[in-house]
Amino acid sequence: MSAHTPRSPEPLEIPTGRRPKHHSAAVPAALLGFLAAFLSLIGSTAASLWTDEAATISAAQRSWRELWELLNNVDAVHGLYYALMHVWGGAFGFSPLALRLPSALAVGLAASGLYVLSRRLGGPRLGLAAALIFAILPRTTWMGMEGRSFALSTAAVTWLSVLLAAAVEARGRRQHLLFGVYALLASLGTCVNIYVALAVAAHGLALVLLPRVSRPALFRWAAASVAAAVLASPVVVLAARQTGQLGSADLSPGVILRSVAVDQWFLGETPTNPYLESSGLQLWQPASVLLALTGWVMVCSALLTSLPSSRAARLLPPGGPGSRTARRLFLTAAPMLLFPPAVLIAFSLFASPLYNARYLSFATPAAALLLALGIVRLPRPRMRVTAVLLLVILALPVYVSQRQSEGKSGSDWAQVAAYVDEQAEDGDAVYFGPRHPPEGNDAGQTQRRIATAYPNAFAALKDVSLKYPGSSDGSLDGSSWLLQECGSELATVETVWLVRRRDYPRELLDAEDSWLRSEGFLPDAEWTGTTNTVTGFSRTPSG
Repeated sequence: MSAHTPRSPEPLEIPTGRRPKHHSAAVPAALLGFLAAFLSLIGSTAASLWTDEAATISAAQRSWRELWELLNNVDAVHGLYYALMHVWGGAFGFSPLALRLPSALAVGLAASGLYVLSRRLGGPRLGLAAALIFAILPRTTWMGMEGRSFALSTAAVTWLSVLLAAAVEARGRRQHLLFGVYALLASLGTCVNIYVALAVAAHGLALVLLPRVSRPALFRWAAASVAAAVLASPVVVLAARQTGQLGSADLSPGVILRSVAVDQWFLGETPTNPYLESSGLQLWQPASVLLALTGWVMVCSALLTSLPSSRAARLLPPGGPGSRTARRLFLTAAPMLLFPPAVLIAFSLFASPLYNARYLSFATPAAALLLALGIVRLPRPRMRVTAVLLLVILALPVYVSQRQSEGKSGSDWAQVAAYVDEQAEDGDAVYFGPRHPPEGNDAGQTQRRIATAYPNAFAALKDVSLKYPGSSDGSLDGSSWLLQECGSELATVETVWLVRRRDYPRELLDAEDSWLRSEGFLPDAEWTGTTNTVTGFSRTPSG
């Protein structure tokens, strides 16, 4: 260790004896960031867009006034992200590539930050392992090809952690400055994704658990957190009125276990739609379970080898982080991994649903850091290489499944649009069925989001059921008439294409088909996908 005595106790231990120069980390951080972004982006456009991404397009395409009206009604939790995508889409459009590219870039930014953080806390070897593992985790590769705010909030949380590590070691004005930047980034991150507030709280828990963190640093973190909360309070207050839309209502013990143990970091979102019949066992299913099992074994290994009394702690690889450093690393990452889901699950069980695995994507770097710690603490190089290869092999089937055409919850929207574009003629009508059984003679959410995602396929068709668009009432979808209310709109139409969900109630489907027959239309074309059906009805000569 260095011969001089620090002015006050250091909160973090660097095992090499010399703190690495920050500029020396720039090149590997940039290269690892590029690699992570590339892994997330490659093949990402093969998967069809789906309902959440259509919501992003719907919101981001609006004027600033219309966007403000929307956020006052729904989706305030994504408000800043929608604003950023409004600017981005104005420049690059909303094709699948343009929509998903910002998320891939954000994943790269997060990987770079994780390398900087892990290198600072445990040395270059740990930094390299953590960034590489983060890049291949299925939750990372899922959010990197998702046109939503999850990757951006993950990047924000990762660099918040870098700022915190630097701030608690700094002194004087530099510490004040770093905590000021921390407060600003925390407020912006919370505006991108309100759940980032839980990451800030997890930082506080880590500071409490870590030994030798000075009281001034802890107090300044608290002040920065309060400042961030005040700056983000308009979004937080607005989102608090919209909590009904946030979490999953199905939180049975089995669902919670699967979500936390597997989906949260080792699967992402399932490629199939859980509400439709299964297509049978696929390779990604056992692979994700085995990956989760391997991952949790690595996390437990990181814990056991960080205990001073552990026999495993005496089997240290040369040049790796020592037991004391490993304990600090574990106490740094574990709160981020465990605290946010514990809070949300508890709140969901006893109050209102708030837990959804994808909203806690920002904890993925913490999972990668603990996995890396477990691997670099293995005693033999061959064991460490084998562990990394095992993670890659098990992640590969999940990675491939994410890039299938139906990789987004079984979405077949691209195929729907392609079929309509091929079969329909200019001037034909299109009817988008409700997403849920309607009440009354109109519906809110319909399959019109497919046209939002793939507008070119429907541009020359007559939308017969649109009552008013979402921009008129500050909603995402507006309102639509049911088919039986569209008689006057169909009077001059020869062919109508019905786009309906496969789980559309049979009695409603039969009622609509019977009504069309009574209006002089007969079915003459049909296509069935994984989640939707398209049926063409043409007017009979007598009709």
